[in-house]
Amino acid sequence: MSKIHLIAKYVVKPKNPKLTGLKGYMLQEENIQYDESVYLVKNLKNKDWDAQIILDLGAKKVVKCSIMKGSDYDTLFEYFATSYPRELGPVLKAQSKMAELKAAQEVEPVAESEEDDVST
Repeated sequence: MSKIHLIAKYVVKPKNPKLTGLKGYMLQEENIQYDESVYLVKNLKNKDWDAQIILDLGAKKVVKCSIMKGSDYDTLFEYFATSYPRELGPVLKAQSKMAELKAAQEVEPVAESEEDDVST
């Protein structure tokens, strides 16, 4: 199966940049927001390893998850599939078709019937 990876990077930003001078402002969860950048790649490059989440869509496994520790592949994939159906849909359909073709090529030929091999 082809190696297609989902890469997710996050940047923490203040909700109100004018207030970042206040002591402890960025330590309070209600004062920050996350910018999410998600993209798909065929082959991982060095620059991809600074991402917080890397999913191997072909092998259906978590390669890296430095946020939401303990999250499994299915949970993370469901989030991205729900959030980005238009972007992930064509990739998943193509992977499914490739898997079907590969499975069809690997099917062993049917053995000849024992009735045809009668010994006297």
